[in-house]
Amino acid sequence: MHRRFKTAQSLNGSGIFAAAVVAGSILLTLLLAHAAWVQGDRHRLERHVDRLLEATRLVATQSTRALNDSLRLTTARCSADDLTELRVLAFQSQHIRDIGRVEDGRVLCTAAWGVLPHPPLLPEPTRRATAYRFWSVGSTLVDRRISTDMVAAGDAILFVAPDWFGDIARLDPRTSSIVTTRDRRHVMRAWGSEATILPGAREEPWHDLGSARVQLACDDDYDLCVMARTRGSGLADASLQSVLGLCLLGGLAGMGINSMMGASRRRRASLEARLARVIRTDRLHMVYQPLRRLSDRGLVGFEALVRWTTSSGDDVPPEVFVRMAEQTGLGRALARQVVAKAFAEMAPTLQRDSGLYLGINLTAEDLLDMQFHDYLDAQAALHGIAAASIVLEITERSTAMRDDLVRNIHLLRAKGYRFYIDDFGTGYSSLDYLAALPLDAVKIDKLFTQAAGSDSVVGQIFEPMCTMAHALRVGIVVEGVETEQQAEHVCRLAPQAIGQGWLLGRPVAVQDLPTT
Repeated sequence: MHRRFKTAQSLNGSGIFAAAVVAGSILLTLLLAHAAWVQGDRHRLERHVDRLLEATRLVATQSTRALNDSLRLTTARCSADDLTELRVLAFQSQHIRDIGRVEDGRVLCTAAWGVLPHPPLLPEPTRRATAYRFWSVGSTLVDRRISTDMVAAGDAILFVAPDWFGDIARLDPRTSSIVTTRDRRHVMRAWGSEATILPGAREEPWHDLGSARVQLACDDDYDLCVMARTRGSGLADASLQSVLGLCLLGGLAGMGINSMMGASRRRRASLEARLARVIRTDRLHMVYQPLRRLSDRGLVGFEALVRWTTSSGDDVPPEVFVRMAEQTGLGRALARQVVAKAFAEMAPTLQRDSGLYLGINLTAEDLLDMQFHDYLDAQAALHGIAAASIVLEITERSTAMRDDLVRNIHLLRAKGYRFYIDDFGTGYSSLDYLAALPLDAVKIDKLFTQAAGSDSVVGQIFEPMCTMAHALRVGIVVEGVETEQQAEHVCRLAPQAIGQGWLLGRPVAVQDLPTT
């Protein structure tokens, strides 16, 4: 009954987790789609505003040139020669439809209509700027059927083509655009609703107004700015079908992610269960890597290394299953099995040559466990191994609970066991704490050994590490010695150093141990 209840709880928890993964994937998909959509709207709006400003700048340039040229004419105003010259100027300008003459606020003549028998009176200008007067788009005074902008300077007036912007301004129904002065007080042309743009106008090139995008660009030579606003940007303008499609896509992705995570959890759970069985049935095996003096390559000992080969012949890396054992509460059982196997297999070698030692990797938790102390002593006594032939290696990173650890190391060292700090240089312990530990040697990590002698930062640290070891008055063991150049460089810096690595011997089974 209890097991069935726990299973139901587990299934319920898995279902909640799966639902959370799928929901998160849908949300992430919608957010990414919205961001991509908004970014696309920004680029599109920026290009639209730049094109509209360029067209406006071109009209302003042509209008200024045409007005200045007409003012420089020396022909009699509204004479046949004058109208001919005005007509030429109009034809030379792409966006100018007509040029005329004004006097006392009335249009006297134009290049297209000739001399007007009844000169119409100009209304009040929409805007004045220095020598120029502007009238925003409206019916011309000559023919009400024609709408255009007008610009006047002196006695010259020109009529701008009403379609100078072409199809540029008509981006899509969602977009409103305006051509305005920099102070926003005069709107010269608007498409869509200018009221949706001006209230939120800022000086930034672009900014957001809720679900809308607003783009602004101004000309440095003319008092002109172009603004455009797209409403309903991003998912706010997406159809229901698009949103549902994105939700479906996100849901499928979430299901795939959940499936992969579930498979990973099942593989890990399976691996954990298999590791527990392997430890329980004593099916791990040991290999031993030689340690030699670098000065004469004399054999001084071996490091015991635990290995796990599955029934299918696959090797599980030690960094995987050792960490897994520690995380699942199997670390103590694993340490005891390593000690039992290594002592049993190496006892004849250690008894035959008392100058050799066996290194065993332990954790701080093992050393803090007084029952493990008793187990270690019992195994040494059972196999006739002197405590002085055993080196206990702990990593610098495992030096937690410092006071208790130092006290327990002293207890074991008093019995004759020796201690090395493994992976020296990769931990976080301070020099004063390392000095307080009763150590026999430090093992410099292969990361530093393999860079020794190089110009890299890691390589330059190697020599100070050797100096530090001398200051601590402890021996030096270097890991990862793979080339003669590395061995020679280390030997020059630390003549008494012991080396470990493929150059000096690979890990082998007990029956293949070297004798010299």
